[in-house]
Amino acid sequence: ESYAFKLNYTDFCLNCSFWAITSNKIFSSSTANTWIERHSIENYSLNGITYGNNKFLAVGGTGHSSGVILTSSDGITWTPQYRSGSNDVYRAVAYGNNTFVIVGRNGKILKSSDGSNWTDVSISSRDLLDVTYGNMFVAVSELSKLYTSSDGSSWTTVSLSSGGDGDVNYNSVAFGNNTYVAVGSSGKIFSSSDGSTWTSRTSGITNNFWGVT
Repeated sequence: ESYAFKLNYTDFCLNCSFWAITSNKIFSSSTANTWIERHSIENYSLNGITYGNNKFLAVGGTGHSSGVILTSSDGITWTPQYRSGSNDVYRAVAYGNNTFVIVGRNGKILKSSDGSNWTDVSISSRDLLDVTYGNMFVAVSELSKLYTSSDGSSWTTVSLSSGGDGDVNYNSVAFGNNTYVAVGSSGKIFSSSDGSTWTSRTSGITNNFWGVT
């Protein structure tokens, strides 16, 4: 499974450079046309990358048993933090309000102000599939649920209507133009201006959406 080239200029553009991940590798580009491999890590899949507090931070995991957090000040030299545990498989990371937030398997949420020391604030038992920051953190998950937080510590559950199609996995979420957009299985799209009230949008397709930016 690959989470390739999930780009967002607010997260990955530093000194006019773009940053991306695919499988176990990290790439950068100054034009978004030609890419340079910056780092690779064996036995782990990298699923998310962000930038904040003067450092890059990438996350991933292997199987269902362990996770990895990579940090770098320049995007070239990376330092890994290996974490083992049944829920320490990380799916995404975001930075906002002076806080890094990592989400992952079985409701795993970690928060940190410096990217090195982490506090576990996990919620529910649902897999969290993505997270973004606008004026608050929004994390999307399985079973038609998403979660919001202003500080990364206290989270509020929001249930999205499936429109009679059963439970929907919301695979990706993004923020831009003062709007959150969440996408998922069966062509589902929801948008929100405040992260609390969400409106279903018509996509015109029934295929699964895996990413949005």
